[in-house]
Order: sequence, then structure tokens, then C-alpha cells
Amino acid sequence: MHWAVLLSIPLTAAAVGLATRALIVVLLFKPRKFLGVGPLGWYGAVPRSAGKLAAVNADLLTGRMLTTQQLFADVDPQRLFAEVEQPLLRTIDTVAHETLAKHHPTVWEALPLFVQDMVVKRLQAAAPWIVRELVDRLRGHADWVVDIRDIVLRRLSDPDRMSRLIRAMTIADLRRSSVVALGAGLLAGVVEAAVLAVVPWKLLLPVFGAAVAVSACWVAAEWIFRPRRPHTVGRLLLRGPFHRRRAAITKIYAGLVAEEVLTPAVLLDALANGVERRQARAVLEDIVDELVDEQVRALRTLVSATIGTDQLPAMKRTAAARALENLPYTARPAHRYLGEAMAVQRRVSYGLAELTDAEFELLARPALQSARWALTVIVAVAGAAVGAIQMMLPLT
Repeated sequence: MHWAVLLSIPLTAAAVGLATRALIVVLLFKPRKFLGVGPLGWYGAVPRSAGKLAAVNADLLTGRMLTTQQLFADVDPQRLFAEVEQPLLRTIDTVAHETLAKHHPTVWEALPLFVQDMVVKRLQAAAPWIVRELVDRLRGHADWVVDIRDIVLRRLSDPDRMSRLIRAMTIADLRRSSVVALGAGLLAGVVEAAVLAVVPWKLLLPVFGAAVAVSACWVAAEWIFRPRRPHTVGRLLLRGPFHRRRAAITKIYAGLVAEEVLTPAVLLDALANGVERRQARAVLEDIVDELVDEQVRALRTLVSATIGTDQLPAMKRTAAARALENLPYTARPAHRYLGEAMAVQRRVSYGLAELTDAEFELLARPALQSARWALTVIVAVAGAAVGAIQMMLPLT
């Protein structure tokens, strides 16, 4: 075999290693929707596995980093009332009018306006108490009312959001892995050239092409996370770049969780419209029950002469349901304050700092391994195809 041909083999192998690494990066994240016909096609490995990856992250977040009690621990009822006072007063006015008009339309409309206003203002005067009771009950029954694991699971199961999270954490290391893939391909190419110099058998070229592609792919993937702990070789410090960049990755991860996953808007929407709706309604029904009973005792004569007490239980349920529907609107002005009080980014950052190296790499490693065997087959076929093309060229 001609020396020029042998010399070109390591260079070709290095190019194959580099190309397969680039192909892997593309196939990890794209396409974000299935592209193909029937069983033939491809769906980005990370988007396709978003649900499984979300479950891993949800378990890690709620098991090792954050509890529901922590989210409400620093919420100050007085400060919260100051933020929501005006929309809360409007909500009380609306709910009171709608509830009484629904259950006692004739009697309520017949009352003089000043009497209607007196009833509403008495209810509005209890607004600070309502906020304080709501915060206290959320603190006392946080795990029962809000399932943050379910919220995290639903938010991170979105393929686009999961892809952005994994890409943001790993893209710097995936780019640096080009050097490793290039080196692995070059080394495999040297071995290939040495074998072909002794056994100039053209059919070995596709086999070596597949082997080079697979080895470059696996070495580059392992290099990102290995070794976990720092190892010194002479003056060279070896550690997987994902662990070496732990501070930067912590900032990225905690930031996205705080901005897109466990936000005040998301939590309030979950209470009003999510699986937490039943528990939140039960809490509001208890608060409304106490509030209405107090007003009925104070206005006993008026109540007895007008609406009576037979329909009070139904009225309480209606009022609680309408208050819950209005919760996202009522609390909207407090989003910024609630974000500061919940301090999700800070709490998640502290939680990440407590994770072991093995736990920390669970943030991203399962994503890169989610379709490892399928990706291995694809790059093996691509490498074999390059070898087949080489096989068609003259080797002497």
C-alpha cells in the first residue's frame, strides 16, 4: 500500500471523529418534532426524552434542593397585602355582588345601595385578615396544597424548555469535545494505518470507519463527565469539564428554574387551574366560612330579615370558587415581591452546592445518554459509509 494512502488514513479518521461529534450534537437536540414517515425518521434525543428527563430533575429538585415550605417561609402577609390591596378589594366587591345576586337576586337588588355598600365594606375591612390567614394556611399545609414536584414535572416535560435547559448547560463542553473527538479519531486512524500496512485488505476500511466514529463518539461523551474528582498527572489537572464548570452550570440551572419553572405566576395558575385546585379551594372555603360566619353574627338582624341562613353553605362555596378563579388576577401585582420572597434561584443554588458529584451530573448526563445506542448505530453507519467510499479509491 502506498505511503501517501497510509498517511491519509489518520487524517481521514480524525475528520470522521470530528464530523461524528458534530452529528451527535445536532441529533441530540434536533428536530424537536418527529421528522419522518411511519417508523422511519428521527426525533431529537433530548426532546423525545423530555418526560423522563423531567422526572429525574423533579426528583432531584424536590428531594435534595427545595421544599414547598421554603417557598412560603419568607412571605410577609403585611407586605403581600400592601402589594395586592386594590385588586383584592375589587375582587371582594365583585365576588360579594355576584354571590348574593346569584343566590338571592330579588332580595339583594331590593336592598338600598347604602346597605349593599355597608355589607361589601365590612367584607373588605377583613382583607388584611384574609391575606394573613391564606399565608398561614399555605405555610401550615404547604405539601398538601401545592405539589411542586408535579409542577416541575409538567413544566420541564415541555420539549422546547428541556432542550434549552440541557443545551445551555452542556453546549460549551460539547463544543470543546471537538478536540477530544479529533484526537480519538486521529489515534484510531494511526492504528488503522498500521494494520493496513501489514494487512492491506480493503474490506477493513468500512469496519475501521465505523469503529473510529463510535470510539470518537463515546470518548467525547465520557470526557465531559470524567473524571468526577480532580486528578493530577504531573502538572496537568484532570477533571470532567461539566464538574469543573459547576459554578457556571449552577447559575444556568437555578436561573431557568426560577424564571420558567417555579415562578409566582406558575404557582398561582396551578392553584387556580391545576391539579392543586381542589386543595386550594378547600383552604379558601375554610377562610370564607370563618369570614361569613363572623359577618352573619355582626349583622344577625339584617341577615334574618333578608336572606336567612338556609343557603349560606352554598353561598360560601360559590364565593370560594369565584375567589379562586380571580386569584391569578388578584395576586398579579405581587409577582415581583413573591419572586423575591420565594427566592427560588438562591435556594436551588444552595441545594445544588450540597449535591455530590454523582448527583450533580444527573442534571445533564441522562440527557446525553437518552438515545446513546441509537446514536451509536447512526454514527457507526456514517463511519462505515466513509470507509466504503475509501474502499472504492485506489490504495496503491
